[in-house]
Amino acid sequence: MITTDDCANYKDVLLAQYGELVVPPRSERAGRPPVPFKQWPAGAAYATVNKTYAKGRVAEIRRSLVFGTPLELAAALEGSRTSSTINTSIVERQNATDRNYNARKARKTYEFSKDLLVHVAVSWWVMLCYNFHHTHRSLRLEMPDGTFEHRTPAMAIGIASKPLSREDILLTQVVGTASVATPTLASFRNRSRGEGAP
Repeated sequence: MITTDDCANYKDVLLAQYGELVVPPRSERAGRPPVPFKQWPAGAAYATVNKTYAKGRVAEIRRSLVFGTPLELAAALEGSRTSSTINTSIVERQNATDRNYNARKARKTYEFSKDLLVHVAVSWWVMLCYNFHHTHRSLRLEMPDGTFEHRTPAMAIGIASKPLSREDILLTQVVGTASVATPTLASFRNRSRGEGAP
């Protein structure tokens, strides 16, 4: 299930990204063959939330099913562990957290990124620190002796056993194919343009 606000562009982008290509069979009649098209995949649902404001407060909330069937939407909501209705609270919470930790994404700020590579790098750094380094009060566990075990989101879902220090994050080698040459800033720019690794 995917939920967003009612921005008109999302519909086409999501269909292009997740839609299944359908190639209609050719008929025996003369003329151009049918044009292939994207079809929303069965079993998935996409719904939107449209909030109307009045005097700075939410006056009305309209929820709409864009792709999928009502049965598929009901099944998605029933299987969700976070929500029983169509809403965008999860992604909005993440966006607010991202802006809080990353001044480059704050609204109406002079601290915007002047380079896309640096912007992406800081975004990944913030996400990594938030999930693996920072402990959160709402995730702590009370121990039998009355003390608390403070946990990160990664610890809460069982993919980490302790908070990572900044040194751990910076010095841990990422598993993957090692580059023969030492990458430079220009190397990453070339790779982002599809020119391949150095």
